[in-house]
Amino acid sequence: MSADGELSLALIARRNGRLLDEQGRLRDDTTAPTGMVMRLEGTVRSLTVEVRGEHHRYDGPARGLVRLREAAPV
Repeated sequence: MSADGELSLALIARRNGRLLDEQGRLRDDTTAPTGMVMRLEGTVRSLTVEVRGEHHRYDGPARGLVRLREAAPV
C-alpha cells in the first residue's frame, strides 16, 4: 500500500510478479522428486508383472504333475 493507504496498480503488479516467481521456484523444486517417484512407481509396476509371470511359470509344471498323478493308475 502507498503512504496514504491506497493500492496502486504498480504495487499489485509487483506482488503478482513475486507470486509468479515463487510459483516457478516451487515448480522447479518439485520436478526432480516427482520424476523420482514416477520412476519408482514404474519399477514397482514392472516388478509386480515380473513376479506374477514367475508365479505362472512355476505354477504350470505343478499343474502338469497334478494331471499326471490323476491319470496314473493306482
